[in-house]
Amino acid sequence: MSRYAVILVILTICDKILTLPNDIEKCRINDDKCLLKSSNKVLWKHYGGIKELNLAPLDPFYVDYVKIVQDAGIVVINAVGNNTSIYGFSKGKFEKVTGFDVNKPEIVLKAPKLNFSGLYSSVANVLGLSINGKGSFKVSFNNFVGTYKMKLERYQKNGKEYFKVLNSKLTFDISGGEIDVPDQGYFTNVFLNASFDAIIKRSLISVISEEWTKFFEKAVKAVFNKVPIEELFLA
Repeated sequence: MSRYAVILVILTICDKILTLPNDIEKCRINDDKCLLKSSNKVLWKHYGGIKELNLAPLDPFYVDYVKIVQDAGIVVINAVGNNTSIYGFSKGKFEKVTGFDVNKPEIVLKAPKLNFSGLYSSVANVLGLSINGKGSFKVSFNNFVGTYKMKLERYQKNGKEYFKVLNSKLTFDISGGEIDVPDQGYFTNVFLNASFDAIIKRSLISVISEEWTKFFEKAVKAVFNKVPIEELFLA
């Protein structure tokens, strides 16, 4: 066998072996206290992602495309966001990580502030004011409290057991926030910020939650599709 073939075999074998960072504690699937502690360690120390788990970076959390559509109410909007980066998850804390043992995980995360920025295009009517255009945007959410629930099932692949996400849902609440859309001008931005609660909390929060559910589910599926249950949890 040639030297290059040997190297290829070694690399292939190494790619199949899951080696986690030494400071991440592997927990029993029903040990909620251990899971909470270990999850926070990932959030605080490995927010840049973990290649071995196929875990994408958590801070910033990158969203390439998002569409916000609402056809009725005090905010009527058809908006697209591109290249959005969300900062602040690593400054937060998991408050609850339970339910993996019964295939119904519930995860609660609190973060003092989330900042996200990117590019947008929008046709909207906000409280009677037409806001159309495209450009850059910045939005912040204060005192974010998010609850992410999943329904899972287990299946066999290559002799090992994996999780499959059947469905999931993110809900969240915030205390307030700020909006900055430079191309809309000073007075429009004053109006948007003065009306933040009405725009976001009273009108768009459920639409945003539905879109964010897609991003989190995609990130979770990337992990579950690669890593068998036995390598995520202690026997």
